[in-house]
Amino acid sequence: MEISDLLKRSKPFNELSVEVLREIGKIAQLVTYEGGKVIYDVGASADSIYLIISGRIVRMLTPPVSATTQVKEFKAGDVFGWVSLFQDLPHGLPRRLANTTCLEEATLMKINSRELEALLDKKEPAQAVMTERFARLIADEFMMPGSTVSFIERKGKMVPTFMPSAVVNRILKNPDTNRS
Repeated sequence: MEISDLLKRSKPFNELSVEVLREIGKIAQLVTYEGGKVIYDVGASADSIYLIISGRIVRMLTPPVSATTQVKEFKAGDVFGWVSLFQDLPHGLPRRLANTTCLEEATLMKINSRELEALLDKKEPAQAVMTERFARLIADEFMMPGSTVSFIERKGKMVPTFMPSAVVNRILKNPDTNRS
């Protein structure tokens, strides 16, 4: 089975063209981990996202990070490690927010985030689809009640941001008074 076929089965990638999926496949690598193997720990440098091809992974968040589920099991088709997509943080490279470990032998597709971003920068429709898909994944897992996903322009790109619904409503009602 081609890597593009595996990508097509995963929610963040399933609306991308076959052409874009094949290009992502060229920068992806398949890696296998034994059961019990730690993929990454909290605070580790984040440079890649992962798509599970087979096996099960557990993610354990630790304070101060909170989500709708602190401990979550991922299975084939799930994507994790998305924090690596936030490359332009003021304090340097993004850091992992969770401990992530294989529950059993697992084959993962590892995609370097910088290479993915460079590829998507050349494909504006694909970039918009991926931004929206990852924003939804993040929102589903990490948004607290009363928050809203919004998009802001940063360095010429639209990026998701999460803010209290009251703030978003105020901005929408009177956008001119909220510019700085």
